[in-house]
Amino acid sequence: MTYGLVGEKLSHSYSKIIHEKLGAYAYELMPTAKDDLEDLITARSFDGLNVTIPYKKTVMPLCDVVDPIAESIGAVNTLYFRDGRLHGTNTDYDGFMWMIARADISLSGKKVLICGSGGASLMVQKAAADLGAARITVASRSASDRTACCCSDKYTDCCSDSTADSCRDEHAAGFSGPAVTPTFVKYEDIPDDTEVVVNTTPLGTYPGNGRKPLDLAGSCSCEAVIDLIYNPFKSALLLQAEDMGIKYTNGLPMLTAQATRAAEYFTGSAAGEFSRRNEDILAELIAELRNISLIGMPGSGKTVLGTLLAEKTGKKFIDSDEEVTRTSGRTAEEIIRTDGEPAFRSLESAAIAALGKENSQVIATGGGAATRSENLAALRQNGIIIYIRRPLEDLALDGRPLSRDAAALKEMYKKRAPLYEEHADIIVENVGEPADAVKAILKKLHSM
Repeated sequence: MTYGLVGEKLSHSYSKIIHEKLGAYAYELMPTAKDDLEDLITARSFDGLNVTIPYKKTVMPLCDVVDPIAESIGAVNTLYFRDGRLHGTNTDYDGFMWMIARADISLSGKKVLICGSGGASLMVQKAAADLGAARITVASRSASDRTACCCSDKYTDCCSDSTADSCRDEHAAGFSGPAVTPTFVKYEDIPDDTEVVVNTTPLGTYPGNGRKPLDLAGSCSCEAVIDLIYNPFKSALLLQAEDMGIKYTNGLPMLTAQATRAAEYFTGSAAGEFSRRNEDILAELIAELRNISLIGMPGSGKTVLGTLLAEKTGKKFIDSDEEVTRTSGRTAEEIIRTDGEPAFRSLESAAIAALGKENSQVIATGGGAATRSENLAALRQNGIIIYIRRPLEDLALDGRPLSRDAAALKEMYKKRAPLYEEHADIIVENVGEPADAVKAILKKLHSM
């Protein structure tokens, strides 16, 4: 049996991990060029496929049957066989509904802004209409972006500027939900009374971390942010939402729920057969993929604890100071002595930015890493931050270029300790045996 994911670029995908947790079949990532897609589908040498960017509409005319939900959305993300016929359906819709319910985000009566106008946007437009959104606005960068994906006629990108309005009306009329016709605008024309933002664009997806489709600071009415991106866990958009105290969710719950629903289509199982495992699979996925970043004073034991923690969790251990040495060819002490501390901090930030993009790591940071907000943002995007707190008198001084004596160390501790405490998700005391501190960390991680 052959199951897998078809798309253009799949290096960031977690779909294989999720599907194989079900234990029902093997699942492969199948990056496919546009010119090869039709041959792949028409050959029918597969048992079931998921479809992702940019082919969710392209595959529709290649199906024998398009299920009503996919028909009304105008996009397919799941291909399966029944009685020898190839069906196309849309389990993203199921996943989206489960995700926002889980996050306690309501679209009913809300003014919803959808960033992007591709296949995922079409699904969200239908979901928002079905859930009773008061207004649906779709934002894109240019007129060509707005029109390229709005047409449902034959499921092709056939719109021109002159036909855009009629195509939008035709597509909106196909919704089975309440009659809410989406309004298409450029980003500079986004309504300032938006209440829920949904990002369906790939802006901010690995490896392009740090990008976002809009700045939330311009909307004082925003009460919830949904980003379909799941790698990183917290995109730049979600990091801003978190900082602003706005309710949010990433796309990992949706990815999980759409995958389990797709598995039910693939295998002909009853609805709920795999979907009932959503929470367990999601928890396993987060535990396996999230980074664990250690912050704290120089000499607090981050490297020792990090090494032990990596062994216990099966994650890769990385020391940010060692990364600076690897990339620059000089130690932190040498850089600070010859070029000054600011030069070292810039190299350190570059190293942490690169490390923060990856997953399944235990990252031990230098003592001053937490003094830069960009470092903290990089560490937050894919995991949690743990402050390793150790009594001042127990901190090691050897080999620490910025804390060579007790007086300098005390002054540094006074300035940095509040930063560590403010930005840590977990605080662990490192007193006694390192194994005891690691045990305390694991206990707190399991309770999250």
